[in-house]
Amino acid sequence: DSEFLVAVASGIGVTPAISLIKQYSCTSRRLNLVWICRDAGLVEHFLENVEFSSDGYSLIYYTGKRSIILPEKKLPSNVFLFNGRPNLERTISGII
Repeated sequence: DSEFLVAVASGIGVTPAISLIKQYSCTSRRLNLVWICRDAGLVEHFLENVEFSSDGYSLIYYTGKRSIILPEKKLPSNVFLFNGRPNLERTISGII
């Protein structure tokens, strides 16, 4: 029953993680997302269309070759986009 939760997803596996973010957005618990994806189109789609939680951090690690086309709207201050693979131990310990 921790107040700080971490969801780690890769690729299209982010879909159930987004559902968890919505589920916990109305509670006192904070869900942080770490998403690793190599599909530029998928990252672009989610950045443009998904409403990320304002309570937790969303860390997106893009591992593909093509450059990401960022949406015209500004990303929320708690959504971060990185190139390359994360050091999961350091990343997770840094957000909990």
